[in-house]
Amino acid sequence: MSKAKLYAQTLLHAQSEKTESEMDAFFKNFINALKEKKEHKLLPAIVREFEVLLERSAKGNGTTLIVRDAADGERYKAELKKHSDVFIDGDVTVVEDKTVVGGFIAKNARVMLDKSYKKGLVDMYKRLVA
Repeated sequence: MSKAKLYAQTLLHAQSEKTESEMDAFFKNFINALKEKKEHKLLPAIVREFEVLLERSAKGNGTTLIVRDAADGERYKAELKKHSDVFIDGDVTVVEDKTVVGGFIAKNARVMLDKSYKKGLVDMYKRLVA
């Protein structure tokens, strides 16, 4: 994942948690940190990535996390952070599905990630029967 995309995700996350005045202070500190790291040349790319993330979240491209029990949802939300290039952090709806034996299925408008045990068991069954 590019640095610009990581910075854009940081801004999006901050925007969802902070008030407008807190966001002003955060943004000033953010710009100063970029200048100190000599990464201020990334600003145009950060803005483009931020606009893409905003557009996705406005279109309702949130993530649906399908798990066996709602209690598993929090545990697997942490797993989704490994895939932050595809799934927007913080915009996750947990859905219970008793047919999911274990693991999780995450999906949004573009991608489906199946890390469920059910898929592995079905695949194994197909290999044994075929």
